[in-house]
Amino acid sequence: MFASFYFLVLVQKKMKKLQLVLISLGFAISASSFAQVTIGSSDTDTSAILELESDTDTPKGFLLPTMTNEQRLEISDPARGLQVYVTDFQDGIIMLYNGTEWKAFTELITCPEPPTIGTVTFNNKSEAIIPFTAPSDNGGSQITSYTATSDPEGATGTTQVEASSENGSITVSGLSANIPYTFTITATNHIDTSLPSAPSSSVKLEPNLYDFYKGGVVFYLLTPDDHAVGYKAGKTQGLICALEDLEGLYKWSPDGAQQVTGTLPNMGRGTSNTAKIIAELGTDNQNYAAYQATTYRGGDYDDWYLPSEDELNRMNTYKSDINPELSANGGTVFSNSYIYYWSSSEINENNAYRQDLSGGGGEEKPKSETHLVRPIRSF
Repeated sequence: MFASFYFLVLVQKKMKKLQLVLISLGFAISASSFAQVTIGSSDTDTSAILELESDTDTPKGFLLPTMTNEQRLEISDPARGLQVYVTDFQDGIIMLYNGTEWKAFTELITCPEPPTIGTVTFNNKSEAIIPFTAPSDNGGSQITSYTATSDPEGATGTTQVEASSENGSITVSGLSANIPYTFTITATNHIDTSLPSAPSSSVKLEPNLYDFYKGGVVFYLLTPDDHAVGYKAGKTQGLICALEDLEGLYKWSPDGAQQVTGTLPNMGRGTSNTAKIIAELGTDNQNYAAYQATTYRGGDYDDWYLPSEDELNRMNTYKSDINPELSANGGTVFSNSYIYYWSSSEINENNAYRQDLSGGGGEEKPKSETHLVRPIRSF
């Protein structure tokens, strides 16, 4: 049955007289002949004398009396079963009086201590390997995962673990070359996530030749002698070959004989050559090699371009080193068949440089011919 409970409260009014005020508790309490009480629900479990149920939309907990350990000791004649939460004893603990003495009811479970980070290394594929040692204190709950985070960029990697004492390593992918990174690691148990570890030492990714990196295969590392556009001394910079050719065959220029001034054959010049070609030939008719190279989106990058004469020849010369990495990453290897690719290096108004990547050499050919396109990009 349902019953309403009221309190009689004495209220002093204007300091002259006392007035009795009847105050309702403001919530319904269900009661039965067995003196069961439920708050927040109309049903009481048969084994419970008191049941509290939280609203699922605005969940709340049950708050024990909170005090310092000194205040607990001042409780006079505590009843058997009395419980309090002590804030400064063992970093916070629930205590129970058993009729004779106070006992720690339970050790509170909390988040783990931070793990210890090891020496970070790179595996030459835009990935860092971050080793860690599990914390000595798991917070009273088994650690379920560790997460590493880079600074800058906030790249993350997570590893799941089977035991709280397990050490291991985490791989963080998608990192950029020539950026000094530090890393931190957190540990997560069933309760919460730890504070970050102390940061690792600063490390910098420097890809090697013929590594898969940033959407393709590194086929050249620039030097000061290349005089490449945007080259900065002391910084690892290079060229990346796309994993596949563009679909179809393309003319060098859409209308055959069209002059483009200032294209060069050198390493590191493909990007400026491509920009000059598009500026001169325009975008009304986009069906030509340089423009189509810029539409490639391998690795979700949008800065691909048509290689210069020397860049294309470099891919031809070292294709035996490039091909295994192309194949390992689902790309299309350079064939030994008799097949030609356009470069972005113009010879004259009528001709441009093409390269036989089956192992043959390069030569000038009319811009009206159609050949394959293998885009490249810089890093």
